[in-house]
Amino acid sequence: LRTSPEANRIFLRLLTESDNPERAMRRMNETGVLGAFIPEFDRIVALMQFNMYHHYTVDEHTIHAIGGLKRLEQGELISDLPVASRILEQGVDRAVLYMAISSTILAKAAQIRTRMLAPISPKPFARASVFRKVRQNSLNGWCAIIW
Repeated sequence: LRTSPEANRIFLRLLTESDNPERAMRRMNETGVLGAFIPEFDRIVALMQFNMYHHYTVDEHTIHAIGGLKRLEQGELISDLPVASRILEQGVDRAVLYMAISSTILAKAAQIRTRMLAPISPKPFARASVFRKVRQNSLNGWCAIIW
């Protein structure tokens, strides 16, 4: 599955072209498909963050962030996030943006699991073949902006 070019195209389309990528990812997560496709994601399922800023498990937080990005793209959050809305209106590589959000959360989750304070790196997530087409430099730049 992970090495299938068609599966990779479908996954990227679900993230960037679907009307509801949050629902698609949640269904993939609940059925185990997301963890099979991206083993790093499987490691964050039901992972809790114990502080006052996190109300969701890490997997749910990731899925929720993808849904938030879609709402931002659709103009539903202009009053709440005017700067981000203007940036999206100017045009960005949407695949890079979706990958950066997911990558940042998964990298942070790796820190939580190991209780290390290592720098956040998108590399473990970017190894999935679906992300190989996303330029590493662009991904690192987005991670710095998001974080």
